[in-house]
Amino acid sequence: MMKKKYHSKNVYQRDNKTLKPEFIGNTNNVRMRVVDQNVLDKLLLNNVICLSHFKTLDKLLGDYNKSGLVGVKAMNYMPRVVGDNKNFDGHNLLRSKVMGCLKYVKKELHKQHYIILNKLLSNQELLSKDLEWLGNEENVESLSTIIDKFYLMWNNS
Repeated sequence: MMKKKYHSKNVYQRDNKTLKPEFIGNTNNVRMRVVDQNVLDKLLLNNVICLSHFKTLDKLLGDYNKSGLVGVKAMNYMPRVVGDNKNFDGHNLLRSKVMGCLKYVKKELHKQHYIILNKLLSNQELLSKDLEWLGNEENVESLSTIIDKFYLMWNNS
């Protein structure tokens, strides 16, 4: 059995945020990245979920944010130029992908999987029973596997 990778503990506290230093590209420049920006980040930081499960859930969370279904994301202060509807079809396609994944999870797994996934995507505070559920490796593994399976089907269609 392969050993699960967990988050590195080289972190620092500042202004109620947990920061982690990381190199920028192939340079010696370092930036400080906030690693507890949302509930999913905190689960990884506290070793409730492993890195491979985090990556799968974070991929879905990223698509959820980009599709406009809400969620939490970092602010982007770059001006957006709007002039045509080229982005419109991709936006709707991404929304269909996310909604399809949520329906697939609801169909293939137990109700609790779907409830927890919705809490993670909407960045709701988790209750102790939710944390206990997430602490069970089998629950998170099955959720991660179904999401990966859906993405594979989506990419092959």
